[in-house]
Amino acid sequence: MTQPILVLWAVPRSRSTAFEKVMRTRGDHQCFHEPFGEPWYSGPEAKAPPQRRSAVPSSYTFDDVVRRLRGAAESGPVFIKDFPHYVLDRWDGLTDAAPLHAGMIHSFLIRDPRQQIVSMRHKWPDLLEWETGHAEQWALFERLHRELGTPPPVIDADDLVDDPDGTMAAWSAAVGIDHRPEALQWDSTDSTTEFSFYDGGSWHEQLARSTTLARQDESYSVDATHPDIADMIARATPRYAALHRHRLHRTTEEQAP
Repeated sequence: MTQPILVLWAVPRSRSTAFEKVMRTRGDHQCFHEPFGEPWYSGPEAKAPPQRRSAVPSSYTFDDVVRRLRGAAESGPVFIKDFPHYVLDRWDGLTDAAPLHAGMIHSFLIRDPRQQIVSMRHKWPDLLEWETGHAEQWALFERLHRELGTPPPVIDADDLVDDPDGTMAAWSAAVGIDHRPEALQWDSTDSTTEFSFYDGGSWHEQLARSTTLARQDESYSVDATHPDIADMIARATPRYAALHRHRLHRTTEEQAP
């Protein structure tokens, strides 16, 4: 029997790989790290900026990924975290005998663009605005909201690190799985390659050293007031704010009287 595929649609640098680490620690889902990123960055259908492509050794096509995910779902529960800008323009074309979203349970992870874009610019000084993913994340959320008739669950990256237990409990209830607090602890490692196919996991050195969900050092020497960066943040912020209005309340969040 085919199992549902849980999908977390995030933006880069939104602590999504840390979320994925929790799901891997649970041990009850086969987890895929940004599977649509592989053909987006490399291979015959690559769409990433040319300067990014050499960091991804992959020859997958988008249809290959769909078949891989659906094959995995035939043997058990599947979780993927991915970015909408990798796949949104192919949403209707990737059918493999059924719509791409068939059999998926969708949710979203958002992050304040003032934090997210500065973090991306620190890693990529030549950052392009369409690599930040906010426009595509909002577009996919709106589309799924219309098609499903109800907004998909949304969690915020700050909630995830400020209240890991409450946020994961709320998300788990929203997508229909049991909450496992024990999955919020893991052993650190010296290797980053287990976290990502991109550039040997070089973006996840702090996560490799971590043992739980927590705020990490983000003292980047990036000027958020620089016109190029400030303009990106200004254009992304309304989309983030619109998604934030749908965010799940953490189960341990104090309620107003």
